[in-house]
Amino acid sequence: MQTPSVDPSRSAGLPEIVRHYAELFRRKKWLLLIMCLIATGLAGYCIIAFDLLKHAQPATVLIGIDRPLVGNGTIGQESMGPKKIELIRSRALLQRVVADLSLCLRLEKGMREEFFDSIALGPTAVYGTYRVRWDPASKQALTVYLSKAPPVYRGEAVFRSDLSKSAILEIPGTFLRLNERFIRNPGTFTFSIVSTRRATDNILDNMTIEGPTSRKENYFTITLSGRDYALTTKIVNAIADLFVLQNLSFEKRRVHERIETLGKQLELARKQLATSDYALRDFLTANPASALDKQAERTLGSLVQQESRGLELESFLNDAATLQKEFALAPGEGRIDIVREILILLSSKNVIRASVLQSELSRLLLEKDALERTYSKGHPLVQANQQKIDGLALQASQALNDFYQDISRKVSEKKDNISQLSTRLRSLPQKGMQLAELQRVQQINSESYSMLMSRFNEAKVEDAVEVSDAFVMDYAVEPLPMPPMQKLLITLVLSLLAGLITSIAPIVFFDQYRRTAFSEIDLFKLIDIPILESIPVLRPAPQAQRTARERREAAGKPKPSPLLITEGVLPVYAKEVFRSLRTKILLSFLGINQRSILITSLDSGAGKTIVAANHGITLAQHGLKTLIVDSDLRRGTLHSVFGLKQSPGLSEYLGDNSEGPLPESIQHTAISGLDVMASGQLVSDVSELITPFRMGQFLTTAFLLYDAVVIDTPPLGVVADAAVIHEKFSKCMIVVKAGVTDINDLNEKLKEYPPIRNKIVGIVLNQARRDQRFKYYRSSPYIS
Repeated sequence: MQTPSVDPSRSAGLPEIVRHYAELFRRKKWLLLIMCLIATGLAGYCIIAFDLLKHAQPATVLIGIDRPLVGNGTIGQESMGPKKIELIRSRALLQRVVADLSLCLRLEKGMREEFFDSIALGPTAVYGTYRVRWDPASKQALTVYLSKAPPVYRGEAVFRSDLSKSAILEIPGTFLRLNERFIRNPGTFTFSIVSTRRATDNILDNMTIEGPTSRKENYFTITLSGRDYALTTKIVNAIADLFVLQNLSFEKRRVHERIETLGKQLELARKQLATSDYALRDFLTANPASALDKQAERTLGSLVQQESRGLELESFLNDAATLQKEFALAPGEGRIDIVREILILLSSKNVIRASVLQSELSRLLLEKDALERTYSKGHPLVQANQQKIDGLALQASQALNDFYQDISRKVSEKKDNISQLSTRLRSLPQKGMQLAELQRVQQINSESYSMLMSRFNEAKVEDAVEVSDAFVMDYAVEPLPMPPMQKLLITLVLSLLAGLITSIAPIVFFDQYRRTAFSEIDLFKLIDIPILESIPVLRPAPQAQRTARERREAAGKPKPSPLLITEGVLPVYAKEVFRSLRTKILLSFLGINQRSILITSLDSGAGKTIVAANHGITLAQHGLKTLIVDSDLRRGTLHSVFGLKQSPGLSEYLGDNSEGPLPESIQHTAISGLDVMASGQLVSDVSELITPFRMGQFLTTAFLLYDAVVIDTPPLGVVADAAVIHEKFSKCMIVVKAGVTDINDLNEKLKEYPPIRNKIVGIVLNQARRDQRFKYYRSSPYIS
């Protein structure tokens, strides 16, 4: 569709635009009303039939975290970290929920509890869309159709049942029991059976997990959104329960592994302790007189204590060195687990910075998880978050290095102390030295055994207690549906809004591409030529028209057109419009002595002859002696408008090649100061008569007798007479018929004749719709 050409710099003001569309909607009011009613009804039906107002609502369950304290009282990272969130999102856990609740069966609309009491899906269930159709004729027969591809209504019948006999649908691989609610009020519904993977993906797409954002929070939430409120609540609660059980199972597994490891270490320590006990007993049996004095015993006790602490510090040192090596070798993404282990180690060793870094790492990882669900990895927010995590990892590595250096210093100090204490013991006699060494080994082994036994017993107690560090604080509650009255009001509002938009939008859209004008604002948007006046539809009053006709018949005179403003049958505002047009035309003639204007249109039927006639009348009423000329030598009708003879006229005058006066070709009218030259006898070769030279001679002669000359020419879009004689006239006026004249074609035609366009004083919009001015003319006390 071609868009009308117009100068883009021209734009109408808001009041004009409002008036334009008010008039447009007034013209199309019945179409608007019908379209609005139909669209409103369809929108309301769709909202109710497809239950569009039943939007997805969230159900949230609260998971508490019993986070143990480690070291200096900071919260253990492992008990609350993203690993637990990853467990909730694991497909193994979610697939168990899908299987337990038969979530592979999905209803197209409605809630599961409206149709089924129980559902069982076997491994042989056939994927596809099932349509359960109730036969209203029999009122009891149900038929289940299976379609593996749309459309559903072309599916294959896979099961038939009689509700009066059984409420069970035994579809291959599927067992469904209908509930009493559906049996009392049966109908047709559709459901589908999908793969476990698709059902799991559906849960993941609609589930969000928010972890603790600070060290003070000891819980996180699981939220699931869905339109089946009861089923959604059941799913999220099932996920929470299964998560707690899975978490407990994993904890039990770790405890069992720790018990097994501690058992092996305890057995080795027991053997070492027994060996040292036997060695010490044998020595004392062989040397009953050997004994250590109190000073030697104190030195030995200090030595054992220093060596035990030294072994513990060396263990820390080895752990730190191992983590340093793993951190250096791990790739960027794989460093997170190493950083967690580093922070756990530092927290257990009372490093103050570790607790702060733990909390910050947890917050950044939760933020990363939320960002990656929304944005791609290349998004600036995701990259900024990753940079913060990398920076925190470097801080943790630096804290581990500082810890390593501190422990190394302490180990060195312990070694120096051990060396000094050992030097003291070497001053003892040989038997005393042997006894001191045996007692040292025995005490170290005894302490190791006691420590391992204590840890082993703690693990056994932990294994005996069936308590998880995660528990359900608050189960999800089924969301409340929208109240019926609110639902009804929203349905009405949305339906009406949809109806208004659907009815208005096409009219506004096509109005943008309309190539005709109904009002001045339409014309203003389509063409960049001044608009002189809008002439309303001229409809004589029936009673006045009959009175004028009777008066003419009684006088035995030819009948002029009732559309002339002098006939007294047109409303007052029509006369005022033509007077306003006269004023504007005369203003354009300021400084011009010979007032000649050429009136034309694009096509025939635009009303240019009536406009020319009434314009000539208003000029004569203004005191200007005026001549109206009909230059349409093919189909001239000006004579009939005034009730005059067609001949003699312009064709006779031009055909005689006369240069004399015009009176023989001119006819007088009943209006003082107004004469008419009709078209004359119709001729076949107009181009031989209508020439610039002959029209120049004609105008020279006419202006000897008249003050103003108005010439009615054939349409521009039909013949080129106006283009031939335009140079002999001062001004040109174009008549456009509202809703009929193609303004685009007019623009293109005027481009073909630039000299005519330069002389156009303006456009008259004929048969325009009434506006506020016309109402003013009808009611104003100044108009009589």
